This record gives sequence, C-alpha cells and structure tokens, in this order.
Amino acid sequence: MGMTGEEVGYRDAIRQFDRSLQRRLRTLEEMLENAEGDNQIKLEAKIDEVRHILQVLESLHR
Repeated sequence: MGMTGEEVGYRDAIRQFDRSLQRRLRTLEEMLENAEGDNQIKLEAKIDEVRHILQVLESLHR
C-alpha cells in the first residue's frame, strides 16, 4: 500500500529539517575549533541542544 500525500509531506518535512540541523551542527562544530573561553562554552551548549533536537527528530521519524 502506498503512502498518502500527507505521509509523503511529513517525511519530506522531517528529512528537510534533519538536513538543516545537520548543517547547523557542522557549522557549530567548525566554529568550536577556533573558539576560546566563554564563547567555547556557549557553542558547546548550542551543539548539545542541536544534538538533542536531532534525537527527538529521529524518534518522530520511527
């Protein structure tokens, strides 16, 4: 049985959101390489937040 239009749209939205978060994570990790002090701590917190959102997104995808 094929997927409905809503299911296709939902999967596409999840995939696009995942790709966007993956790009954001890579950018933050690159910024972290050159960060120092308080900036480093802030970036690490943002990276943790993005990773958490990715975990939540993965649980929705199942």
